[in-house]
Amino acid sequence: MLQKDFLKILLFLILGIFSFQSCKDKNNQIPDTLVDFYININDPQYSDLQAVGNSIYVYGGVAGIIIYRESVDNFVAMDRCCSYQPDNRCAVAIDSTNTFLLVCPCCGSEFIINNGSVNKAPAAAPLKLYRTSFSNDVLHVFN
Repeated sequence: MLQKDFLKILLFLILGIFSFQSCKDKNNQIPDTLVDFYININDPQYSDLQAVGNSIYVYGGVAGIIIYRESVDNFVAMDRCCSYQPDNRCAVAIDSTNTFLLVCPCCGSEFIINNGSVNKAPAAAPLKLYRTSFSNDVLHVFN
């Protein structure tokens, strides 16, 4: 009898830990959404991406996507949805005085444009990054 009670308590504790963890993760993450598109940087609407250090906003993701050209062959694409209270869907934007920072207009969090990491709280998690590949002037953004 004692062994059965112990197993029941152990099972209850394990289920409780998993339940708590799954609720915690869902409440603090930028939602998943399908991202899969191509951009030809020679297209006039995307011509800003022809120069290293430039960026553009495009539709997609949760709150839009920002694409930043970090080097000749490397692009960074991230969701504009702020990671602090992501259910609010606040879209970060390039700071008007420091173009290497993305700022959330709702909470004031700051993120670094070339990797989405947090520069200033209250956000604790980075922005959601999407994968990129670049070949023959065509950029593929996907997850």
